[in-house]
Amino acid sequence: MSEFIRNQYGKVFKITKYNLDGRPDTERNMYICLNCQNFYICKESVMVHNCDKIPKINSTEKKICYDEAFKYLMIWIAKKNIAFHSIADDTFSKFLYKINEEFKLPSETEIRLRIKNFSDHIIDAIYQKIKNKPVSLLIDGAKRKNNEFQAKILFLPNQLYFLGLEKCENETGIEISKIISDTAIRISKSGSKLVSVCTDNFSGNIAALNEKKPFCAQRLSKENFIRTPCMCHSLNLAIKDVFNEKFIIVKEKVIQLINYFNEISKTIKNLSKVPQFKEIRWFSLFYCVSYIIEHDEYIDQSHIEIYNLIQNKFGWEYIFSILKTLEIFMKILENDCSSICDVYPNFQNTLIQIQNINDINHKNDKDNIANEMINSLLNRFSSTVTLSIPIMAFFLTGNGLRKLNELSNQIIVASDHAKTTFNDYIIDEPEKNNFSRFFEFLLNNRNSTILITQQNTFDSFKFWKKVLKGENFWLTEPQLLKYYPEFKGIEKRFAKIVIEILTIPCSETPCERAFSHLGDILTNDKRNLNYEMLNSLLIIRMNSIFLKQDKNSSSDFINNDFEKIIQSDLEKKEPEFEEHPLIYI
Repeated sequence: MSEFIRNQYGKVFKITKYNLDGRPDTERNMYICLNCQNFYICKESVMVHNCDKIPKINSTEKKICYDEAFKYLMIWIAKKNIAFHSIADDTFSKFLYKINEEFKLPSETEIRLRIKNFSDHIIDAIYQKIKNKPVSLLIDGAKRKNNEFQAKILFLPNQLYFLGLEKCENETGIEISKIISDTAIRISKSGSKLVSVCTDNFSGNIAALNEKKPFCAQRLSKENFIRTPCMCHSLNLAIKDVFNEKFIIVKEKVIQLINYFNEISKTIKNLSKVPQFKEIRWFSLFYCVSYIIEHDEYIDQSHIEIYNLIQNKFGWEYIFSILKTLEIFMKILENDCSSICDVYPNFQNTLIQIQNINDINHKNDKDNIANEMINSLLNRFSSTVTLSIPIMAFFLTGNGLRKLNELSNQIIVASDHAKTTFNDYIIDEPEKNNFSRFFEFLLNNRNSTILITQQNTFDSFKFWKKVLKGENFWLTEPQLLKYYPEFKGIEKRFAKIVIEILTIPCSETPCERAFSHLGDILTNDKRNLNYEMLNSLLIIRMNSIFLKQDKNSSSDFINNDFEKIIQSDLEKKEPEFEEHPLIYI
């Protein structure tokens, strides 16, 4: 009959006997923990044993843990730009050995191979995840280390996926068209539908997606999708139009003062980092103006004339308030989760805010930056881009339907424009006539729908997905439906089109973030990275960020976690361990 004892932690031990060399006179007790199977011959050790802290795992679990541990290692290498030879360092190996003797660190060659395989697996998993879902493609080009690359990102209203880099030597329309068409074909083979491709206004991008061109991506792929111009790029051009032409004096004086701050920052230690004006990113003018206002007490006598010239002619706060309004609009457009339906209401609000600035700080025509900015915005958002699809998409959301209740002339005109655009959008749909009539019916009976209760874009998107699955559409079903039997249940088929429309992005700025991270990877000159390895590291890094990010805000820009670490009281509070979603791809 077996004997058992229980220690202070409630752990139960089976008591057995053992002999040294089989000698009866050396018989002793051996205590075996029933929870973890560890054994002791000293009773004092038994009493302090608590295996909840160090659980035993079977061989299968060990393999799973090893695989997951290696994934974490690869994510860490990619995110923190760790050199491969650092992993193979003897000190690091000893560190791991002391933690777990069973963990075998692979060679540098195997690490490289595993990173390539892991990135390929991520891409395959992404195409599995988008099955039966409409998606849009973001694409943008950049030159790094004498190489031209195109970055590809898939857009869904609640998620971004990084598809990798493509080499593009000359950035011609034909080259870009081939990259887009190959991606479109794979999207189609995955069971998904490519709705749109968002690009900036680079001539090669426009040519690649010009359906009149024989080499366009639509013809090469035999897929039907539209091109969406980047709204951020158009806003940037609107700012350029104002400050590079009629009010170029503002730009010139801002640059002079920023150059001055660059010089004095070398000797004045308490000066914060000086922002830089970039011609390709005219929005940087806002950060420069903001900096000058905040640090005007440091301006010496030789530069005070420059400062006063702008102050007396325009007013620094006047310029700042205009640029601040544009910053708010830009941040909305740059948000990773912003859809095309977010453009129109925020564009209108921006115009109103700038007009309010003009009313409060009225200037003569010669010095009226606000009025010039309004004209520039109206020009760019009707020529470089069009507001037709953004307006249509807006009225397919709860915010759009509630806006209709204001019954202003402007809104009524916009809703009529939305109907026309919608008719053009569904021109190839077999039910186009019924869908067109239902859209008008929806607008007229908006207060009877559950859609009108949805508070934001993503809520509206989720609502339409529920409708697609057969959930109720009406708060109270309109009596008029009795006279239109063809509308019975049409909202489910209508929802499929709406979901596609709401899957159209408003900018390709996530590609710029990808290039920022690419630049970070390339700063480590100690690694020999060919294109394939560079691409693999970026696929792991960017998807790690996109899968972890807060859905209500834009992604981090290579955040340094060191400050957070040193501020933590590790002795009083153990760090929380959060599982990474990329592990399960």
